[in-house]
Amino acid sequence: MSRARIHLIAPASILNKGDAAIYIGAINLITKYLPKCDLSISIEGYGESSGISRMFDSGNLILCKGLLQGIKNSFIRESDMAEFGGKSSPSTRFLSRLPFLRFLYGPLALAQINKCLKLESEPFNSISESDGAVILGHNLEDSTLPMYLFNYAVPKLLFNKKTIIFPMSISALQNGEGLSSVIHESHARFILKQMDYIVLREKFSFDFLKQKLHVNNTVLAADTAFFLHKENCQETLDALYDQGIEIKKPALAVCVRGEGYFQNYGKYIHVSYSSFIRHLAKILDDLISKLDIDVYFVPMTIYPHINFDRYDHAGALLVFKEMRHKSKAHIINTWDMTPSEIASLIEHMDFVLTMRMHQAIMAAIVGVPSALILPAEDNKALGIMKSLGLDDYFIDLGLPPTQIYRNISEKVLEGFNNRPVLKRIMDSKLPLIKKKVAVAAKILALEIEQ
Repeated sequence: MSRARIHLIAPASILNKGDAAIYIGAINLITKYLPKCDLSISIEGYGESSGISRMFDSGNLILCKGLLQGIKNSFIRESDMAEFGGKSSPSTRFLSRLPFLRFLYGPLALAQINKCLKLESEPFNSISESDGAVILGHNLEDSTLPMYLFNYAVPKLLFNKKTIIFPMSISALQNGEGLSSVIHESHARFILKQMDYIVLREKFSFDFLKQKLHVNNTVLAADTAFFLHKENCQETLDALYDQGIEIKKPALAVCVRGEGYFQNYGKYIHVSYSSFIRHLAKILDDLISKLDIDVYFVPMTIYPHINFDRYDHAGALLVFKEMRHKSKAHIINTWDMTPSEIASLIEHMDFVLTMRMHQAIMAAIVGVPSALILPAEDNKALGIMKSLGLDDYFIDLGLPPTQIYRNISEKVLEGFNNRPVLKRIMDSKLPLIKKKVAVAAKILALEIEQ
């Protein structure tokens, strides 16, 4: 029997370490349960990270540019439309079923897609030659919904390949206001119903798809980031030493989102970003005094050339600037670190205070408890913390400001005191979570074998 060929589609940039953790975990998962298969992957952001070769070093994995990059980089004149836009072309049929793409890409969308096909664009070629596709799904945010749905639709509607999405969340469809200004809900429902399976990572989204959108090709599993492997601890410490940083115990890891998050989710957050930064700095100073800890900022996003002020590293700099105990606070440069290396770094911490769900997952993998600060409307994050038995350590960013600050201080103090208990709880939950993650790979294996 010939080896199966599976093409993975990574719709979000790997410059976000959390998204990269999803992708690497999925590769680890598939190679474990389908060892006799050849993998290729289309990655948005491919070529933007110097650590990509270390990040994706799984055997003979073939790396391709993302589907959207292929289209965006295929610029042609409007006068070329006739050459590439014949009525019988596959992309004409594709676009006729997805009218929102014309809105997303404008009048050149048809020509751009056709040009990619005509030139045998790398990612489209890999999909056409595969036995099936796995969309490494992403939370469907209002502003990026059309882009993700485009990635979902290509393998099934353009190439008629078996297509599975995992892991996925749809909180934007559930909570998004003004979603119709981006894309009509019927488009989302149409595309999702075309998939062979949709593997959800938490129950909120699973129930919503079945009950509200009447999409029944769904399975409940867990986030593939739980299949992330940690790297050699000593090598991680050596890398920190090169930055002039030494881990001193007790240690608190902190990840602060940039201002862009507060702008995007302002309808759920009732505190200004500047006020949050000032109060968080004061809380960390107080914790340093009470617990004699060192604070290590571990950003999950560092985009040195793109909207710098909007991401985690910028948030860390702002908090650090406001702190009094600067000698006890350290900002780690994670730009060249893989998700596995970040997990190994977190293993040296005693507790994690984070605004990134996948950092909480990394912490759980290495046995370090965490508190997660996000709005309660973030279904995927709240669901993940519940699955870890840490729902009491989910700090709702939508509460009144005084309550948020009180909860942060109390939960970090409580977490330091209860570390052994919290670790036992997480350790008891992880085997079940990994079994749930494996559901996705088993479904994929059955589909490919058919």
